[in-house]
Amino acid sequence: MEKLTAVLEGILFAWAEPLALTEISRVLDIPLPRLYEAAEALEKKYAQEDSGLKLIQVKNTLQLSTKEDCFEEIEKFFEDKKKKNLSNAGLESLAIIAYKQPVTKVEVEDIRGVQCDSIIRTLMKIGYVEQRGTLDRPGKPSLYGTTDLFLKKFGLKSIKDLPDIDLFKAELNLEDEEE
Repeated sequence: MEKLTAVLEGILFAWAEPLALTEISRVLDIPLPRLYEAAEALEKKYAQEDSGLKLIQVKNTLQLSTKEDCFEEIEKFFEDKKKKNLSNAGLESLAIIAYKQPVTKVEVEDIRGVQCDSIIRTLMKIGYVEQRGTLDRPGKPSLYGTTDLFLKKFGLKSIKDLPDIDLFKAELNLEDEEE
């Protein structure tokens, strides 16, 4: 049971979004009652005062989150971090949004090949990206685009002032030929 609890904890940490127990059960081929036991073990582990995490259970989904009594310090940390430079992943996601806007999170993830939930949230919190509406299809996915702050920080008068993406493609092709 300890290994299953550790695996469940790792999955929830890596996923960072609510995750259905039925999905975990299906993918790992583990009976639901065993997953419920592992979730209970995690809940007890996080109930300790020395833990900054908690397990959120809503209906049949689980998600790791931070405890409320740690929020002030965590918020201070993220405020400080957002003053620093963007990571490569943040810059990649921002470039995709800038060139393809309006774009959905799924489209950004398809291009990058990884989940972008936290990156898009960070870009929104910094003020470089905003929600621009929703698509009229099942799930009503959000559409994202860049903000005036993005233009200002990158020295652009409008989105039309972005460098021509074909120049980058040509440069990449030249580099590929030289190797």
